[in-house]
Amino acid sequence: MKKIISIVMIIGFMALLSGCEDAREEPIYEDLGDEMMIGAWVAPPPTKDSEGNYLYITEEHYQNIKDSGIKVIYGLYDNTMPDILAALDMAELVGIDYYVYHWGLRGLFQDVFDSQGNPIPEEVESDFDTFKSIVDNFKDHKAFKGIKIWDEPSADLYKGFALYKTKFDEYLPGKDFYINLFPTYASIAQRGGVDYEEYVSQYVDLIGMEFISYDHYPLMLFYEESVLTDDYLLNLEIIANQAVKSNIPFWLFIQTISYSNITGTQTRRPTEADIRWQVAVSMAYGAKGIQHFTYWTPIEGGVESFTPGMIEVDGKKGELYEAASKVNHEVLNFDHVYLQFDWKGVLTHSADPDNVNVNFRMISPLESHKRIRSIKSENDVLIGTFKDKDNNDGFMIVNFEDPFYGKTNEIEIRFNDATHAIVFIKGEKETVKLEKGVLKYDLESGEGIFVIPY
Repeated sequence: MKKIISIVMIIGFMALLSGCEDAREEPIYEDLGDEMMIGAWVAPPPTKDSEGNYLYITEEHYQNIKDSGIKVIYGLYDNTMPDILAALDMAELVGIDYYVYHWGLRGLFQDVFDSQGNPIPEEVESDFDTFKSIVDNFKDHKAFKGIKIWDEPSADLYKGFALYKTKFDEYLPGKDFYINLFPTYASIAQRGGVDYEEYVSQYVDLIGMEFISYDHYPLMLFYEESVLTDDYLLNLEIIANQAVKSNIPFWLFIQTISYSNITGTQTRRPTEADIRWQVAVSMAYGAKGIQHFTYWTPIEGGVESFTPGMIEVDGKKGELYEAASKVNHEVLNFDHVYLQFDWKGVLTHSADPDNVNVNFRMISPLESHKRIRSIKSENDVLIGTFKDKDNNDGFMIVNFEDPFYGKTNEIEIRFNDATHAIVFIKGEKETVKLEKGVLKYDLESGEGIFVIPY
């Protein structure tokens, strides 16, 4: 009888433990108001009709920007004061922000040093007067977010930028001093003779930047075959590590267009899966901003030619408008959760250990994670690892196959100490019960999921 009672008690105790496991509380993430920064290069141009009315700096075209999920649009062709003010008015009208681009602000505080490298006071004051005379026209405008100072600078310019930013912050507190960096595949001459890690660290430390912005366009064509740049993840790793070290966010440009240039570089036209893949990979490295290159299709010059961007040259929506808008809103559906996590590193899993992806070979991923017991997949997988303030783990799990080839990826991840998982897929939340800690998903081409096991 005692043995029977003991067995019954043991069974009851085990059932109680099992019940406790099944009753684990799901982490709750309130919306704290933080949002993913979603920006885009090339605002509607200042083209006018025969009566002098703007064709594209209109409420309709700016509402299209807002509807796409873009929160900040970057001026380019609208660089005269009347055009800038018209664009700011339209941005305010629909409720988005605007980065000003004005030729008169571009080269300030560069030629103000003597032969010993010391600032010449009268030259500094002259440039500061020029700066104030221009920005006084719009500095109090509600849609004014900041100024595009330079795109892809050499490190040789950093000393001047540091002085510029001191004056900028003095006169425009809270506004963005926006400089966008070269990618890893830029030449050392373009970077000013420094290696890439030094190029990035000086940008932050010498200038005193509060965020890192850079571009890297990975979707290439080689003899009409799609290839990914070999150093896409390496670039992300360098930027993400610097962002963590400096405790600032980073933003990455997403290839939302194709272009070719006279050097023979040829990128391929992205699809919805390509855009989703770039965003997911960026978020696996903790990106807190995505920027589209481009919104409006740039005017072709002698060096580069472009296929249509999100908006075609004549103002019509292209198929990439719908694709990018869809991905933007997927991110905005769960950014309030994602942004409550801090990035810790990435894991990689190669489906074929004898033929490891070159992107994986170039980086230094984590060797393991205490919450992950095993990973199985049909194709390569990239996993970003995260922690929130309550010590919950998060994972951005990405099908790392080139989306051009349309490969799905069946994954199976066995988590330690987890009976359930919150999964965000295409921005929608699912709560999944894990059998023996196992999460199974068929990831579509270009797809990533954000997973919080508990």
